[in-house]
Amino acid sequence: MAMPEPIHEHPGGEIPHQYADDVAPATPEGTAAQRIVQLRAEDLQALTQRVQVGEVIIRTRVVTETRTFQVPVSHEEVVIERRPVERSAADSAPIASGAPVPAEATATDLAANVHDLQPGEVIRVPVREEEVGIQKRPVVVEEITIAKRGHTQTQRAAATVRHEELRLEQQGDVTIAGADVTQPTENRRPG
Repeated sequence: MAMPEPIHEHPGGEIPHQYADDVAPATPEGTAAQRIVQLRAEDLQALTQRVQVGEVIIRTRVVTETRTFQVPVSHEEVVIERRPVERSAADSAPIASGAPVPAEATATDLAANVHDLQPGEVIRVPVREEEVGIQKRPVVVEEITIAKRGHTQTQRAAATVRHEELRLEQQGDVTIAGADVTQPTENRRPG
C-alpha cells in the first residue's frame, strides 16, 4: 500500500510522522470512527560542557639588585710615642731582633726597648682589622596561594526550531465540526 502524498509542507524539511490511510466511515449509530493524528514540534534543551578557553602560566623570575648597608668594623693602629726616659739599658729586658711583639705589649713596653736595637735589627708589630664578608642564605619572604573559583553568568543562546501545524483543506461540500480546528495551532506548543 502506497503512502498518500502529504497535504502540507514544512520549511526546512519534513518532520517525521505517520499518515493515516483513510479515516473509517461513520457507523450506523451516527458516530464516526476516530483516528488520532499527532502534531510534533522540536523542543530546545540547553546543554553545557567545559572547554579550555585559555590558561594562566605562573613562574618566578630572578631579579638582581644591589643592596648597600653600613657595617661597623674595627682595626688596629700602631701608635708610637716618644718621650724622654731616665733609666739605664740594664734595667729593661730587650726584645730579640725579628721576634714578634706580644699582643699584650703596650706602647710603653715597645718604646722602652727601641733604644736597644742594633743596626739591621727590626721589631715586627702585627696590625689587624676586621673585614666585611657577605653570606647569602635563602629566606621565604612571601607566600602566594593559587586557586580557581567558579563564576556563573547567563548567556543568550538561540536556535531555529520546527513544529507542525494542522491545516485543513476542504474539497467539495464538507462540514467540519470541532473546537479550534479551523485555526492554526501555532500557539499550542508543548510547555
